[in-house]
Amino acid sequence: MATLMTRVQKVLEKEFSPKEILLEPARRDMVDGWIISKSFDGLSDLERGRIEMRIEATDYVEAAKERLTEANLLYEKARYALALYVAAVAVESLLRAHLVQLDPNFDEAHNLKMLLEASKLRIHTTLAEHQQINAAVDDLFKRWRNDLRYTSNNHLRRRFKRKKLDRGIRGDFLKENSCIAIEAAEIILKIGVAKWKQS
Repeated sequence: MATLMTRVQKVLEKEFSPKEILLEPARRDMVDGWIISKSFDGLSDLERGRIEMRIEATDYVEAAKERLTEANLLYEKARYALALYVAAVAVESLLRAHLVQLDPNFDEAHNLKMLLEASKLRIHTTLAEHQQINAAVDDLFKRWRNDLRYTSNNHLRRRFKRKKLDRGIRGDFLKENSCIAIEAAEIILKIGVAKWKQS
């Protein structure tokens, strides 16, 4: 049993630092054998978060695709503020997939332009793709903030008016801005997922 636990510990040490894991014998009220637990003593919040829920790059890509589908469904149901928010979360998820490949311990804010820069996605694109991504991120960046999840449609309309994002739009400018955001997310995901598959 000890040899097995030594092998298990070596495998875990590749994933976590030695101070993040603790192997201990099972208590009497548990099944015979050893249990594996993670000792949180002396860990930073970042390390603790990594242990509690480590999100792999493939998980981010899958989440990005799911969020984009959900953004379109929300748009179809006239939930424009939330559709816009979820479209940007799709892009953020994709950029985080590229980032986690470069640095599994990255800690970036919810700033799409910063995430795009840190992800190095544009390095792997053609000039035309680079220009498409920049334009799409700019479109999304003008419309999205992380606090949209707390925002009513009326508040978002007021925000868009202040930013002059209602100009030249006939009809519901919130609907149109949501559509622009979703289309921008679709462009970024189309290029970003293709580059992800190539890496």
